[in-house]
Amino acid sequence: MYKYSVDSQNRALSVVVQLVSGVNLLTINVYFPCSTNSNEYMTSMLEIYGFIENCIECCSYDEVIVLGDFNFECDVSVPAYKLLVKVTYMSVISISCENYANTPIEFTYFQDTLPRYTLIDHMFASTHLATKIIKYSIIESGVNFSDHVPICCVLALPKCCYSTKETESLKNSTLRWDKGDCNLYYHVTGELFQNLQVP
Repeated sequence: MYKYSVDSQNRALSVVVQLVSGVNLLTINVYFPCSTNSNEYMTSMLEIYGFIENCIECCSYDEVIVLGDFNFECDVSVPAYKLLVKVTYMSVISISCENYANTPIEFTYFQDTLPRYTLIDHMFASTHLATKIIKYSIIESGVNFSDHVPICCVLALPKCCYSTKETESLKNSTLRWDKGDCNLYYHVTGELFQNLQVP
């Protein structure tokens, strides 16, 4: 991590992380207020959207992810979502990573007593990064005592060019299977093999 900032309402946090591959990933985590039709709500949302737009316009990054508890469904009848679609930074990020889910995601929030099941936790990614999604799903677990269901996203992150000094050190190094992340290797190759169409 080398740069972060928080909005004035403490509802959005942005972090620019430089990955080992050299990719600068701008990650913005949000916790929006509950959706209403009041002027106070829309003013609050405009301030948060302004913070997000400022991060996207002013930070130096290769890819961007905006994720968290949006507290609204992605439906044009919802004023906050309609406003989200209209803001300028939507040209930088994909509409929603739910489009890339392996199986349709029906809900990320549930309240058994009402009963209420809604899809209010989302992840938006830069258009290029969204095409690198290997897996997008929810984690249904008996150990999760929250009323929110966690989102799981596995990405095949792009690699940037290494500097000359880093390239020289890579040429002199040897890749070893016993030092790699075997579980990730098995997961990624398993996902890729499952998608093969055998004639």
